[in-house]
Amino acid sequence: MKTGGRRAYFATALIADIIPDPSKPDHFYALIEDFLPFDHAVPFKEVDYYYESGLRQEDGSTNKGAFGGAV
Repeated sequence: MKTGGRRAYFATALIADIIPDPSKPDHFYALIEDFLPFDHAVPFKEVDYYYESGLRQEDGSTNKGAFGGAV
């Protein structure tokens, strides 16, 4: 599903723990700490340069599965 949102980083944080969702046994919550918002959104790539090499496939396209994991 395409949502029309831009792919960018807006903050950094530390995952402190992962706990199960009590209402959905196959879902979880990530508890975060040290949340630090950026002054402005940072694009995950500029032109053909990816800031995280794992987000780029060998053919130059975006590795959508890795992108979801990175976010």
